[in-house]
Amino acid sequence: MQEIMTVEKMKMRLKEIEHYKRFPVMIPFIGKNYISNNHKRLLVVAESYYFDKKATDHLDAEKWYSMTEKDIKDQNLLDWINCERLLREVRKKWNPRSGHKIYIEINNGLVLAGVKSATKKKYEEIEEIAFTNFFLRPAMDGKTFFTNGYKKTIDDEKGLKVFGNVISILKPDIILFVSKRIYDTYGTKLKELFPNENINYVCHPACYRWWNRKTYKFSKYKLIELLKNSFFIL
Repeated sequence: MQEIMTVEKMKMRLKEIEHYKRFPVMIPFIGKNYISNNHKRLLVVAESYYFDKKATDHLDAEKWYSMTEKDIKDQNLLDWINCERLLREVRKKWNPRSGHKIYIEINNGLVLAGVKSATKKKYEEIEEIAFTNFFLRPAMDGKTFFTNGYKKTIDDEKGLKVFGNVISILKPDIILFVSKRIYDTYGTKLKELFPNENINYVCHPACYRWWNRKTYKFSKYKLIELLKNSFFIL
């Protein structure tokens, strides 16, 4: 008899992944209604987390992947990489002028595509999807992981391995990268590793000039159309 999967069971399985054993706060956000009869399973993938500029724990890649979250000197930094906290507990305080803008724009895209939340609370539509970051080490800046392209660095290898594990557990119908840079850099590799997955992409919502441009084919308007055409179960 096939096991009936639930969001809670998915969370438990994610906790068995080696990286998430060491950094459980980084476990992907899974919306309460990710599994639904009304729509398909959508996994949205962004680039990376960031730490406060004064932090040093993440500067050495090899060291980072041998650490646990208990080794981080300033434990307040864990809030910066706590995926579920950022998308659920902090939701009422999302600020469009901060790193929260990406979550706001994703939620706005869901609303404009016709997604309705059960509670009708602000930003509650994001509970219909799952969200994670591709890279598992906080970035120093926007160019940290994109200087040399795909070069089999430890960040590349760890990210791809865990990403594969996440896909096998969440079993998304649609994987949407909100980063054209990731797709441009890793697109060929992703298709090679995950040939049966429905992978698509738009530009990063923080790229305001392109995100809001109707004539740009990877803008928020692509997100809205993709959701309208592919997300709902008719």
